[in-house]
Amino acid sequence: MKHQGYLNRALKSSDRRYARIFDKLGYDVAALQTEAGKNLVPIPDGWRELAWADLRALAKGCSGEPIKSKADAVAAIELEAERRKANS
Repeated sequence: MKHQGYLNRALKSSDRRYARIFDKLGYDVAALQTEAGKNLVPIPDGWRELAWADLRALAKGCSGEPIKSKADAVAAIELEAERRKANS
């Protein structure tokens, strides 16, 4: 039962890494992802005109995944914007 304490603390955490890990393990992480939304990175209106370094930083902040190309960055930001629109 000692592991239950760790699991409960992880479920209450706002750290997105826990949500990614639990998602890979097959758990329903919808509640974790909405709870993690407290620390959302703001997406500016003209984000498509940002310089590459700023665009990559914004995409990494939105997805938490490494960004290797401009197409990956745009896709990550668009996905996060759609997710936020659907949750609001």
